[in-house]
Amino acid sequence: MPAPLTIHPLLSESRSKRTLFLAVSLILSATATATAQGPPPSDPYAAGQDPPNRVARISWAQGNVSLESNGTSFFAPAEVNYPLTSGDRLYCDLNSVSELQSAGLAVRLGNAADFTITQLTDSAAQFALAQGSIRLRTRDLYSSDSSQPALEEVDTLNSTVVIQQPGDIRVDAYPQDGSSVVTVSSGQAEVSGPGFDIVLQSGQALRLLGIGQVYRVRRGSAAGCARPVR
Repeated sequence: MPAPLTIHPLLSESRSKRTLFLAVSLILSATATATAQGPPPSDPYAAGQDPPNRVARISWAQGNVSLESNGTSFFAPAEVNYPLTSGDRLYCDLNSVSELQSAGLAVRLGNAADFTITQLTDSAAQFALAQGSIRLRTRDLYSSDSSQPALEEVDTLNSTVVIQQPGDIRVDAYPQDGSSVVTVSSGQAEVSGPGFDIVLQSGQALRLLGIGQVYRVRRGSAAGCARPVR
C-alpha cells in the first residue's frame, strides 16, 4: 500500500494548496492524454477487429527480400516466420528468393518478384504479380467449407490464373513488354483475360503479350517456356 500523502509543516497553506493542485492537474492530464491516444496505430486489430482465421507466413528468405505491410507506405526487411495477410506486399531483388506458406499451398518468389496478397480468407487465396516469377505449389484447394473448394487465383497485368486442380504452377510477369507466361508442371489452371479463356493441363504452357488487347503468342509444352525460379 502506498504511503499516505503528507504536507511538510513549514509550507504555507497557500503553497500547499498550489502544490497539491499542480500534482492533481498533472495526473488528470496524463490520464486524459492516454485515453485520447488509444491503442498504438501499428496494431491493425487494436480497434476490436478480429484477426483473420487464415494467415500465411514467410517460411524462407535468401538475399534482399522486403515487406510492405498492409496499411503502411514503406518497405522493411522481411523476416522468416513473420505472419502475412490480405494487403501485404513482398518484393525480392534480383538473385533473391523467398517462400511463403499457408494452409494447403506454398508460393516461391524470385526473379525480382513484386507480389501482393490481395485476399487471404478461409475460402480464397488471391494474389497479384506485378513483375517477376512465382511458383505456386498447391497440395489441396483448402476451404473451411468442405462442400466447396477454395478459390486460388493469381492476377497479372494481362491475365487471371485460377487453379482448378492442385499441382505445381508457375507464373512469370514481364511489365517491360507487357507479357506473361503461365506454366503448368502438374495440376490444371484456367487462364482468362480480354477475349480469351483457356484451360491448361499438366505439361502445357501459355505465353500472352499485350495489355488491354492480349495476344496468345504461344501455347505448347511447359519445357523451356520460362527460366527457373532460383
